[in-house]
Amino acid sequence: SNRSGNWQLWRVSVLGGDPIRLTKNNGFFAIESRDGGTIYYTKEDTDGLWEMPVSGGDAKRIVDGPVTSWGDWAVLDKGIYFINLEGATLPSTVRFYDFGTRKLSTIARLNKAIAEEEANFDISPDGKSILYGQVNKSVDIMMVEDFR
Repeated sequence: SNRSGNWQLWRVSVLGGDPIRLTKNNGFFAIESRDGGTIYYTKEDTDGLWEMPVSGGDAKRIVDGPVTSWGDWAVLDKGIYFINLEGATLPSTVRFYDFGTRKLSTIARLNKAIAEEEANFDISPDGKSILYGQVNKSVDIMMVEDFR
């Protein structure tokens, strides 16, 4: 919400109640870890992925570089998968941030560059299948006569 004047992450119980502000220095889109202890998020005007304890505390950037803000990345038990958006003319890559080693690796190369607005992305819970959208930048317009 931007209720405080800039985008921050807030938490509210499914039963209702007052929202609790989680971030201090901007937060835009978040995914909670499967164990519920950590929140991973992006910032509106700052590249990277960030993490912080859900209970509060300091946030730290865990991935540098552009990662799309709208959740086109997936948090699994062992790490975070995302489409690398660096290099708009180069074929994009799928990257993996490993929680255990705290290192990045490239796990797949896509056949073209994927722009941020088309980086729809998800991964199966077992980490074996990746689903992503790809726009061909063409539009077909059709006319249907006597449509009833």
